[in-house]
Amino acid sequence: MYCSSYRLISKLSQWIPRPLIRWFFEETGADKICRIATDFNDFGCHWTTVLGFFDGTNVKYIEETIEGNLPESPRGTGGYSWDNIFIPKGGTKTFAEMTFEEKQRYAVTSKILTKFNQYLSHDNK
Repeated sequence: MYCSSYRLISKLSQWIPRPLIRWFFEETGADKICRIATDFNDFGCHWTTVLGFFDGTNVKYIEETIEGNLPESPRGTGGYSWDNIFIPKGGTKTFAEMTFEEKQRYAVTSKILTKFNQYLSHDNK
């Protein structure tokens, strides 16, 4: 059994309990999130993806994080969720502005699945 979760955390949302961050961002909306970041002149954030699974004995977690920034306003139409308000560190485009191939340079999902595959291919009892 496994489950995955992702979250976008800005310095401005650190006071929100982690289980509520996704709800906060969805209820507030991308435009307002960017306005808040602009008003406070604080654009730093990170995107974390977690894969949790039960190995038959214990619950295990694999987590990957990518640092980035929020733009002054949402940009792009591709992707899903917060893709239009996340610019990975070292980049100039939001995930929503990137092609699939460009986004894969930053994608944490492939890193998590590689680690999960490594776990499964080793004797982890």
